Amino acid sequence: MNPAYDKQVFNIGTTHRININELAYKIKRLSNSSSPIVNVSYVKAYGPGYEDMKDRLPDISKAGLMLGYKPQVDIEQGLLTTISWYKNVN
Repeated sequence: MNPAYDKQVFNIGTTHRININELAYKIKRLSNSSSPIVNVSYVKAYGPGYEDMKDRLPDISKAGLMLGYKPQVDIEQGLLTTISWYKNVN
């Protein structure tokens, strides 16, 4: 990377909005998994008072502006690539 970007933080992601439940079902379908999806309450996982965002959509404008970053792989292809890699190393 360019030394001018030292200590910079960049969000890298896609412009596709997704919530964690949708992502879990998508991963399950694409990996042909028979594992159950288990929902755990925020209180049980993190304690009282924790709030999370409903869905995720990273702001990638800084990465686009400074690095010329543009997503080139959609979420399904990215997941398929990751699932394939994981299955090959395990």
